Amino acid sequence: MGFLNNNQNIVNSEGDLWSITRGETNIEFRCWREEGIVGSYNDGNYIPFMTSTLTEESYPRVLVSGLGIGVVPQWLCENKQSVVDVIEIDQGLVTAINNMNYLHDNVNIINADINEYSTIKTYDLIYFDHLFYPNENGFEALRDSLVSSFTSNKNENGRIVFPVHKQFY
Repeated sequence: MGFLNNNQNIVNSEGDLWSITRGETNIEFRCWREEGIVGSYNDGNYIPFMTSTLTEESYPRVLVSGLGIGVVPQWLCENKQSVVDVIEIDQGLVTAINNMNYLHDNVNIINADINEYSTIKTYDLIYFDHLFYPNENGFEALRDSLVSSFTSNKNENGRIVFPVHKQFY
């Protein structure tokens, strides 16, 4: 199974159109709503930024919040020999990504709200990929709540990472 061997268009449950285009050396992602393009990234910049905090040679067990198009979970499987549980709240996105069948076999997508999710599993890395805006109201309280909720799920030398903010716990 190849990672995005062709171009894809997804409409998620909120009616956003996500366009995913694979070039020779990059993946470009764009999100459109009624008001126009509201988000985009190109993995030429995205992957180095989002993975710069992942300095260990491997992370055997990983929990990721937020699927996006699966770039970070796929990278973890390919580069850090990881088995990845991804928590994604958007059932439409989960269905679309599963139907496209392009992610590594070691990526397990769970349709749930990370704020309500609990598990007895422990992880070498817990990676909160869904929090992008530290200036939003309630960011610190949400971050602190997630750290409190998932600290018991860290392995002995495990890490909780908020990659956009370069915060570690």
